[in-house]
Amino acid sequence: MIQNFFECIDLSDNEIKRLENFSYLDRLNTLILTNNRIKTIHGIAECLPNLENLFLMNNKISDLREVAKLGKCRKLQRLVLINNSVTQQLNYRPFVISRIPSLKILDFNVVTAKERRQAEV
Repeated sequence: MIQNFFECIDLSDNEIKRLENFSYLDRLNTLILTNNRIKTIHGIAECLPNLENLFLMNNKISDLREVAKLGKCRKLQRLVLINNSVTQQLNYRPFVISRIPSLKILDFNVVTAKERRQAEV
């Protein structure tokens, strides 16, 4: 069990398949899960209420519905999904921007005011 001491946790390269079952970690603001096998996301907003940065590069996320679940993370500002097949879907970027209103940076690119307006349509 992870203790509630950390602001940043790096769980890269662990063959994790699902993003779920976190303890309540209100100090955590950065979670790095690069190079895993994550396909699904469940209930992290409730356990990680102050999450601002989420790095999910090189995983197995293929469904936009999984990404939409991150919309409950009210403080999420930076999200990286590079090298997940979901990024190849039509309208990926506008979809993610529309579902996560707090997002400022997606895949290392700033979310512009124009993109935000277009995503709201």
